[in-house]
Amino acid sequence: MSLALTITLSVLGGVIVLVAVIFFCISFFPRQKVKNLSGKVDDYINKLPIQEKTIYKDILIPSKDSAVHFDYVIVTSKGVYAILVKDLSGHIEGNNDDPYWKQTTKEKDTKTYKVYNPVRQIQGDIPALCKAISREREYVHPVIVLGCASFDVKNPTAAVVKAADLSEIIIKWEDSMPTLFTHREYTRIVASLNFIRDNPPTISENTEQNPIE
Repeated sequence: MSLALTITLSVLGGVIVLVAVIFFCISFFPRQKVKNLSGKVDDYINKLPIQEKTIYKDILIPSKDSAVHFDYVIVTSKGVYAILVKDLSGHIEGNNDDPYWKQTTKEKDTKTYKVYNPVRQIQGDIPALCKAISREREYVHPVIVLGCASFDVKNPTAAVVKAADLSEIIIKWEDSMPTLFTHREYTRIVASLNFIRDNPPTISENTEQNPIE
């Protein structure tokens, strides 16, 4: 093989490797640049400094219409945290009683969308959870986690936070609230939710949005 051909093949091989590396970086690193919202929430919840807690992810709770879905349910001696995670982009604004909130995104052009009010959704779904654990509504603490850049939500009847603030608000509640469940009661609630988790109800397409009238 001539020296010129050897050099040519080496250069060609180098170009192919370089193109492959560039393609890999373009296709892979944007996905890894920011951890997805669900992964972030997983990290924050699993690292909560609460000695006695039981975590349920993507749990279906039976309801009158079929079933309702919670992204997370956390049981501690201070109550039950019901959490919905909404991976929305841009800026979110709305009021507690609005059926829909306004979502403004800025990609190439500014666009606005209507998104279903997750506070209404979770408040409409909590009665099913209360029935499942045989406890009153005041024992359940609703939380909405938004993945948007910013939000302005007025007078929400559920905590509305970013993922990074989720641990802080739960820890504040844990530190400020009295113990609501004895160990026996805690164990009973966990057993009830374990049974539901292991024997999930069916869910219809329209049961995730269950507004309070």
